[in-house]
Amino acid sequence: MSTDNILNFRKKLEENYSSEGNKVIFVPKPHISIEATTLDDLYFKAIDYALKYGRLYKIDSGSFAGEHRIEFDSASLIVTSPTARPLAPIPREGIPVITNDEKIEEYFCDYLMDGSLKPNEHYKYSSWIVGMPEGTKLDHNEIPRGTRFNQLEWCINYFINAGYGNNHCSITVGCAEGLKRYDWKSKSDAEKGSTECLRQVSLKIKDNKLNLTCFFRSWDLVAGMPGNLGGLTRLMEYTVDSINEKKKESAPLIKTGNLYAHSDGLHIYEHNVDFAKLWVGMTE
Repeated sequence: MSTDNILNFRKKLEENYSSEGNKVIFVPKPHISIEATTLDDLYFKAIDYALKYGRLYKIDSGSFAGEHRIEFDSASLIVTSPTARPLAPIPREGIPVITNDEKIEEYFCDYLMDGSLKPNEHYKYSSWIVGMPEGTKLDHNEIPRGTRFNQLEWCINYFINAGYGNNHCSITVGCAEGLKRYDWKSKSDAEKGSTECLRQVSLKIKDNKLNLTCFFRSWDLVAGMPGNLGGLTRLMEYTVDSINEKKKESAPLIKTGNLYAHSDGLHIYEHNVDFAKLWVGMTE
């Protein structure tokens, strides 16, 4: 894709959306906010907004360096009914699906709840969220790739013992030293170092509902968001079930609440632009 691809596409959109006396211009917006009912609703609204308002720029360093991507400078997302099934995007006729609920469950179990790592794995989100098991090496090339501390378990127990009304249950993903992975000399993409895209998971209980807020430093809207948010929704459900199972007798039962997501790097890679158009029915 050349930059002309998306620029010409936006010009055609402007012509289609504009009415007499009301010119519509699709230019990059410094910040976007999207409220959606379900994960499926969010996925398509986010793609639609990105194609219209995302910033187009060349990638100098990182995944697919040399290509372009469409990216939001800042994005705030909210899903009010994240647990509605299916968690994965609902398939459209003639369009390949990105993931499904079975794959999301596998992602939840492996990448969010199993902290074990292979010898050369740099990290998994789970190696920070629930911690790495005893007997495994905590570092790779002298850089921490996880922790022994189960942050999720601590948060669950803290809600049970200290009460629901607190702002303390924030899970950190990654470490300061992780930045040094970008200095590694590598012969292939597989050997390149990177930092965790997901950096924080915050848990809060409001009106007896558990809300989860996550922050991604970089986030693939097409190939990453559906699995990531589906898995984090399962993490919400697991946390709610765990609290309700162990809560004090006097404490009320809780339910799942809203899912919030923030990113200053939510993007669509150029090789996924035509695919994204198909999913939102915005083909030329």
